[in-house]
Amino acid sequence: MVQDAERLRAATGQPAQVTVRRAEAQDAERAQRVTRRGALGQLVSSGRRELVGLIPERPLPFVDWSEPEQRTPEEWRWRKASLQPTPPPGSAVYWPAPLVDDSCMDCPVCSNVCPTEAITRTHDAAGTLHLTLDLSACTGCMACVDSCPPRAMHRQNHWQASALEAPLILFEKMR
Repeated sequence: MVQDAERLRAATGQPAQVTVRRAEAQDAERAQRVTRRGALGQLVSSGRRELVGLIPERPLPFVDWSEPEQRTPEEWRWRKASLQPTPPPGSAVYWPAPLVDDSCMDCPVCSNVCPTEAITRTHDAAGTLHLTLDLSACTGCMACVDSCPPRAMHRQNHWQASALEAPLILFEKMR
């Protein structure tokens, strides 16, 4: 975790200030416990992600958050908060996320498998496909990269800090 913090903070020019200490008795109440029910729920969720290629043009049924802020896991909100002060313009920030090349065939798989709906796929009136990425909501799980039928998606580890502020256009294509 310390190495991850250092890698994230590298873009700010200020090292992470981390204190590592031995666990104490009062730390037990903050510990996260894994239940059989929780583990089974995770197993079922991963099975659903594997089956996403069979679901046409619809988001997965378990992705139904009405508040966009709630879609982003707490760890990723922490990662974004750790980029204070804001890195200088043009500096690279470690933030694993997908990138799309020209072999995209306009299938809905990437937007269907995204657990945080960071990838959106829309068509305008002219029929142009717009594939956008909300980088600040992307968890870097790479489910989209792993599920892409033509292998048009690839992992990119570093982005400019300004990319975290607004959705990015990953791909545009006329039908």
